[in-house]
Amino acid sequence: GDNESANRLRIRARLGAYAQINDTTKAGIRLVSTTGDATSTNATLDDNFESKTVGWDLAYIDWAPTALGGDTNFVFGKMKKPWMQVNDVIWDGDTNPEGVAVKTKFDFDGFSIIPSAGYYILDDNGNNSLTEDSHVGHAQLASVIGEKTKVGVSYYGFENSNIVSMEERMFEIFGETAIPGTPVTAYASYVKNTNANASGDDDNAWSLGAKAKFGSFKAGYEYRDLGVNAINPNFGNSDFVSDSDGHILKAAYEIDKNLSFGGTYFITQDNRDNNDGSRDRERIQVDMKVKF
Repeated sequence: GDNESANRLRIRARLGAYAQINDTTKAGIRLVSTTGDATSTNATLDDNFESKTVGWDLAYIDWAPTALGGDTNFVFGKMKKPWMQVNDVIWDGDTNPEGVAVKTKFDFDGFSIIPSAGYYILDDNGNNSLTEDSHVGHAQLASVIGEKTKVGVSYYGFENSNIVSMEERMFEIFGETAIPGTPVTAYASYVKNTNANASGDDDNAWSLGAKAKFGSFKAGYEYRDLGVNAINPNFGNSDFVSDSDGHILKAAYEIDKNLSFGGTYFITQDNRDNNDGSRDRERIQVDMKVKF
């Protein structure tokens, strides 16, 4: 019904080890407090005190050969996202791709150009060709201007996917900049899925937001409009309802060193033509975070 509500207590833990193997090679592994979920490491407190599952969240090698100047990285395995992003419209913050990627950097006077590309396996279809497996490819050209501005264009192509009913070709434009004389950083992105089986606003998404830090206090706001076929629903922000528009408000306070308390408030409204209000949502998350 329209007034249904639910409450949950959840935990989230990450424990990683990272090593500088030699002058050109790094490696990392990380364990997290769940398994079988590409967009969340949360574990709900239930099941009569049973032990919680643990999953591999990262397991990668990062090689930067001296012959290429040390600014070009080849990354293999389950890795942190090798691309740049300003929000989690396409990729949830907990999603880590699996495959091979390359990224490099060209420095100029006052700005840098950062290209990257990668090939990632979604599912092994049991044939002799990697290209016939369910996979996603990415290519991005990004730039960092000064110390406070970044812009870029991205492409993400899903092929032979067995978790959605269509091939997908997502193009993204994004940017972020600090507003001079203020503690505020503004950002925006626009996504177009050119292979979506829908027309009009259903195949695009856009967002506009700002974040700020005042001493020990952080705050942020974002407005997001998400068409039903704009992104792959298996990898976007798992807390924002697909085919909806709405607001994301965030606040956090650093109580002590490496200890903070915060919350996020999602207000989403179903933007389908036949909206009856049943998919409108309000979601509040309250977090206590520690780092060590």
